[in-house]
Amino acid sequence: FYGCLKNNGLTANNFQVNDTQLSVTTSVVATIRFITNDGEVKSVTGTEGVFDIPQRDGKPAIPFVRVVITDETGERLFLQPVMFN
Repeated sequence: FYGCLKNNGLTANNFQVNDTQLSVTTSVVATIRFITNDGEVKSVTGTEGVFDIPQRDGKPAIPFVRVVITDETGERLFLQPVMFN
């Protein structure tokens, strides 16, 4: 991932993904945005975000999902997209 760092301590502590779910935890309360080819599909505020990956015939129905995390100071982390086949 990469970030626009202001040295406020925002980090992605845990990032997990499988064919059905993507989850991320952060070091501080932040807005966690989940972005797919359809744009922003979910946004949560807190230290944990979970996105259930849409399924079609038992496989991911989207080509990718990426995560953008922003804290209250404007510091941002941009996680690389997770690609699905």
